[in-house]
Amino acid sequence: MALDDNFWLRRRLDRRSVLRAGGLGLAGLAGAAMIGCGESDSDEGASAASSSSGGGTASSGGATSAAATASTGAKFERKGTLFLKDIPQTQDWHRHTGTMPSPSLVCDTPTAIDANGATQLFLLDSIEAPDAANYTFKFKQGVKFHNGRELTSDDVRQNFERIRDTDGAWMKTTANGIESMETPDDQTIVLKLKEPYSPMLALISEMWLMAPESDGWDGTVSHPIGTGPFAWKQWIPNDHIELEAFADYWQPERPKIAGIHVKNLEGDPIPALLAGDVHVSGISVNQREMVQNDPDIDVQLEKATSWEFLSFNNRSPRAPFDDIRVRQAVGHALDKAALNEFANGDTGVVADQMAPPGSFYWSDQIVDPFAKPNLAESAKLLAAAGISLPLKAVMPVNTDPKKPEVVAAQLREAGIECDLQVADDVTTETRLQAYDWDVYFAGSGTRSDIALRFVRLLSDGPNPGLWGGPQDPEYDRLVKEAWASVDADERKAKYIEAWKVVMDKLFTIVAYHRSGLTAIRKDVQGWQTGAVANFNRIDGGVSHITLA
Repeated sequence: MALDDNFWLRRRLDRRSVLRAGGLGLAGLAGAAMIGCGESDSDEGASAASSSSGGGTASSGGATSAAATASTGAKFERKGTLFLKDIPQTQDWHRHTGTMPSPSLVCDTPTAIDANGATQLFLLDSIEAPDAANYTFKFKQGVKFHNGRELTSDDVRQNFERIRDTDGAWMKTTANGIESMETPDDQTIVLKLKEPYSPMLALISEMWLMAPESDGWDGTVSHPIGTGPFAWKQWIPNDHIELEAFADYWQPERPKIAGIHVKNLEGDPIPALLAGDVHVSGISVNQREMVQNDPDIDVQLEKATSWEFLSFNNRSPRAPFDDIRVRQAVGHALDKAALNEFANGDTGVVADQMAPPGSFYWSDQIVDPFAKPNLAESAKLLAAAGISLPLKAVMPVNTDPKKPEVVAAQLREAGIECDLQVADDVTTETRLQAYDWDVYFAGSGTRSDIALRFVRLLSDGPNPGLWGGPQDPEYDRLVKEAWASVDADERKAKYIEAWKVVMDKLFTIVAYHRSGLTAIRKDVQGWQTGAVANFNRIDGGVSHITLA
């Protein structure tokens, strides 16, 4: 049984399977958003956990409840090296800003998101949660770090502390909410939170556990030591990461391949895919046309959506973009349908919320004022604001200008001239955080819980530059009230109220949701895309594949 029903992902709510741990209703705590992609409505993940008879306990049970490593038959032999495409931001997985594929190769997490988007126990053997503010986590025995030492509850405590104390850490908001931690034995950690936090179980699926003896632990980790299926071997910045299979991995006879080479490839991955230099890579809609009829390549639609949006500088807005009428004029100049068709073809859907249309946290009661372009209304608003045209807007661009160029062309029709300032990732990120700009078109990937979307717009949220760093007490209050609720419908209502604040003040304008495309060479056997972007998952990914 999954820890919770995937309310975020699911279009229909008539087949709920809810585990209630004591007083804690876990429904809706996890999920990866998606547009209907033909998935089964099954409530069970492919690696289902079982519920114990105790009222407040969830247990992993079954074959995964212990770190069994004994061979069951003939000698097990790992074969082949898998070549993947990714652009890792850092070796310090606590500092990553949401780019998830590569950390999952090296580090496992307490929970995991299965192919259906539901939360499962992973390194955890059981959970006791009498309410949303108190959690007792018991970890599996025999799980080893890559240096041979066994994982203990004290390691988990130190990971929480390091995340809490690290500026910009991805899970910092979660760690900051912990009031106290106790480790009564080597497998158990007891967390008491400052206030109820219902997303906890889903969010720790992105808590990459590293050994405290990892090089750079007190600063920036340069050699992560995890418990995942592959151990760190070498990193050449801006070139590649080399990993080798971990012989003592806690899941028996996994991984089935000998190593992984993660290539840092910017630009078009198609030549590398066709040549066999890369086995798996994300591709664009236009690139799909180049490989979809190739007998050696399989193209899969990802089971979750990213969302893309046009944000305003909210932390330090420059006139006249601090005028709501000017922001509205920008919104009316956008042609979302045309932009979506250009960017996504049949893999996207026009949207106005961070939850995709038809999903649990989406509201059909919200009316999108910018569903269709209205240049006459845009001109009227600019005139009312006393704007002399053309109006200049500074727009940073992160490496690839194709979609920002389309946005700029649309705004030009309303007399708004965008100064596209194209730069590399680091330069653009630095500029975003300095709030030296006016508008920015960006995207954000799949998440284990919608809380990880709402957190980004908090006054103290992680990496807030993509959304212009809003600081709004009303928004903060509503999101935190949503997190405190253990009732899914009540939580949804609070999230929708918070989103109305975003729309009323125009911190950002959602353009669309899109499901990504992954191209896989046919010699990779057993690869299936999941509900999150991880290269390794509880029920799929690199630890489950073989190479022909």
